[in-house]
Amino acid sequence: MRRVLAMAVAATLAAAAGTFAATALADGDPAADILLDTTVFVPQDAKVPKQDQAALLALTKRARAAGAPVRVAIISSRYDLGTVTALFAKPQQYAEYLSKELELGYHGRVVVVMPQGVGVHWPGHGLDFPGAVEARAVKPAAGGAGLAAAGSAATQTLMQAAAGTSTSADSDGGSNSTIWIVLAACLAAIAIATVFGVRLRARRRA
Repeated sequence: MRRVLAMAVAATLAAAAGTFAATALADGDPAADILLDTTVFVPQDAKVPKQDQAALLALTKRARAAGAPVRVAIISSRYDLGTVTALFAKPQQYAEYLSKELELGYHGRVVVVMPQGVGVHWPGHGLDFPGAVEARAVKPAAGGAGLAAAGSAATQTLMQAAAGTSTSADSDGGSNSTIWIVLAACLAAIAIATVFGVRLRARRRA
């Protein structure tokens, strides 16, 4: 009897926990919940073709491997925003909001695609970090395929801009290293010449 009662209590608690989790997910910001664990948020009502979802996911994985992580949220309607429906049709504002929601586990670039346009944010880098302006200029076409294509275009733009910045930084670093090496060699030559001169004068005096 006790065993049956314990099982009944456990089942009730599990059901309550599941209901609470589902309610919390529905009441909060769904994209923020999903993007903590993956790189792309695509709600079912966006009707994005499976192949387009796969292409966008693969692109974000390549961006991460290239050292320029990007997470993309496709928002096709206000219902995709959970409790922050007021931010629908405001992709840039939502991108900034979403970045704050993700900051406990992610600090990279965030792309938000809505039918009205593209929003891009990267915490701590202002509004005009490399590729941001060009990514915001992407105009989504109609339908789920159009939203996914805009997400891919914005991600590709940010990834290419990051690669260009990285190349420049590496080049500058190489130039600085060369300068320091030459300077060190000059100092070493001066030191050797000084020691040689001191020894030569000492011999002459002797």
